[in-house]
Amino acid sequence: MIVEVRARGENPFCSAIESIGPGKRRRIIQATRYWLMRHAEWATAPIRFDVFAFERVDSANAEIHWIKNAFDAS
Repeated sequence: MIVEVRARGENPFCSAIESIGPGKRRRIIQATRYWLMRHAEWATAPIRFDVFAFERVDSANAEIHWIKNAFDAS
């Protein structure tokens, strides 16, 4: 499992989840492919991209969202 962790404060420009756009997903996938090339023992393991998003971390109303299989490498 590959996990991206994002956090945002009380008044962000965008939410933690929204901050993972197409460019960020592409960089995560490229980094994962590179890592798999360097670690051949994991090449056949199933890969899943999850996101942990922490919203309003600077307040008493903080929220945690775990998005399983948030995106794929296709």
